[in-house]
Amino acid sequence: MRCPNCGAYNIDNRKFCGECGKELQEAHARANEDKLPQTANGKKGSKQLTILVLMAVIFIVVLAVVWVALDSPLGATSETATIRIQSDTSWSGSLGTLESSRSVDGSGSQDFQLSGDVFSAVIQKNSETGYLTVSIVVDGVVKVTETTTAEYGVVSVAWADY
Repeated sequence: MRCPNCGAYNIDNRKFCGECGKELQEAHARANEDKLPQTANGKKGSKQLTILVLMAVIFIVVLAVVWVALDSPLGATSETATIRIQSDTSWSGSLGTLESSRSVDGSGSQDFQLSGDVFSAVIQKNSETGYLTVSIVVDGVVKVTETTTAEYGVVSVAWADY
């Protein structure tokens, strides 16, 4: 670093000029300031501040989106689904949503209406012969279906609206 008083060259970390004794701290501070990048508007260091502010804004937006997503359980909408059981034998099992479940039993074919975002059914044949098919239907569209012909076979289906 050059002394502003006498022009002598000094080591960068010196506080006083080795030639004339003038304090070099002010010159050292100005030299470090000159090393900051200069932005288009001529202000030194404002680019770093702009980047920092932009990062903070992005973080806040992401945080808000996550907050809204977590505050509304698995989305704000609720679907109505039909659990369709088709069989030529008797059966029993459980069906439900995230909010509730219930046990069911019957024979032949039956439909059950459920409301929610996540639907599931686990149904077992009560015989050695026959078939069992369980489907989840939403707005007339079969979302998932499984079939078994195994002795006392079990069918498990699940579907989520997200």
